Amino acid sequence: MWIFTTDGFFSIVSPNSVKGAKTRVLVVRARKEEDLHRLLCHLEEFNDGKVINYEMTYGRDYLFRARVPRKLLQAYLKKYVTDLNYPNFKAEVERVDKQGVLGGELPATSVDDRMDAYHRVWSILRDWQDKLISLWG
Repeated sequence: MWIFTTDGFFSIVSPNSVKGAKTRVLVVRARKEEDLHRLLCHLEEFNDGKVINYEMTYGRDYLFRARVPRKLLQAYLKKYVTDLNYPNFKAEVERVDKQGVLGGELPATSVDDRMDAYHRVWSILRDWQDKLISLWG
């Protein structure tokens, strides 16, 4: 599952599971270390303050990975949806990233790089939608 949140972009999968079986632990993968770090900091709230570690996985499709209990991700996503209060996702991502730059968590170029990537994804999916509409038409 791909998820874009104001905390970052994540790919979440069930590790080596038999199709249809649920595991208690999921693998959260990220392309940017800051994304995974930010997410894991939020997950501490649901993990009695315990830190969840992550690893760098050179040569893999996602450079950063963490094994996360499914129940923690469920709690995070429930809170995220409950607290959602912005009218424009891309603008909120930019605002959150700029706070990270001001707080010293992110390099200044990170905001522009992320916004460029998110706009390209948005544009590709919009083009896909336009193609579907033209097929119906």
